[in-house]
Amino acid sequence: MTESRQLALLRRHRIRPKRSLSQNFLVDESWLGRIADAARLDRDVLVLEIGAGLGGLTHYLAEAARQVIAVELDDVLAGILEGEFADRPNVRILHADATAVDPSVLAWDGDVQTLGFVAVGNLPYHAGNRILRHLYTGSVLRPKRVVALVQSDVADRICARPGDMSLLSVSCQLHADVKPLLRLPAGAFLPRPRVRSTLLELTTCPDLPCLSDVEDVMRVARAAFGQRRKQLAKTLAAALAVPRQRLAENLRGSGIDPTRRPETLSVDEWKAAAAAVRCSK
Repeated sequence: MTESRQLALLRRHRIRPKRSLSQNFLVDESWLGRIADAARLDRDVLVLEIGAGLGGLTHYLAEAARQVIAVELDDVLAGILEGEFADRPNVRILHADATAVDPSVLAWDGDVQTLGFVAVGNLPYHAGNRILRHLYTGSVLRPKRVVALVQSDVADRICARPGDMSLLSVSCQLHADVKPLLRLPAGAFLPRPRVRSTLLELTTCPDLPCLSDVEDVMRVARAAFGQRRKQLAKTLAAALAVPRQRLAENLRGSGIDPTRRPETLSVDEWKAAAAAVRCSK
């Protein structure tokens, strides 16, 4: 592993990673560079970095992007980052919880409504799902792309195809096309996690549903996955208080067999299922 400035910062400030914040610092410089390259940034890009940590990835992002707003929850790390990037005018450190940040009201260097933004980050294991959900539903301004490092089993669930779908895969694929980019070894991190990590790219759909339509689809999906071993029409009729026979007819009209299980439906079929529920009331 290539010695990094992150290891030096850990020693200098006597930092002990906090298990409560799932702090596994990516300290291998070669992997940091590969992640920045995979993010495909250019000088017009505005970047929201989630979980800046010791700033290892921040340095690479700042070299490539127009501006980086680096979000860090940890009090001590946020203060260290302020000092580390004091001479970088295109880097702004934001001491905040990523699940409470609204990108539409941040002070961006440029018109973010026109340029859009890319979210990049090493997501903490305990909060990765919540952060991804917030990026797509917590603001009227949603990212053009998300390049996120998550634990590999979560990445596999996000990228699942019909037959293995879950509520998480439906939620993510409703907003974006997803694909894995890199798989990182545990040895690239300090402390060494017990799991491997995968870098995912989520490219936001050009015909992204409005937030009310997203919630409509997710309400139906949550109801179905709540009883995932049962047939679709039976579960939805009971959970959402709609006539079962009418719902079954509307599902068939949408090309969906009402006896299917929720893990077999594609995202487009979930949209159709939500419409069938609306028409059955």
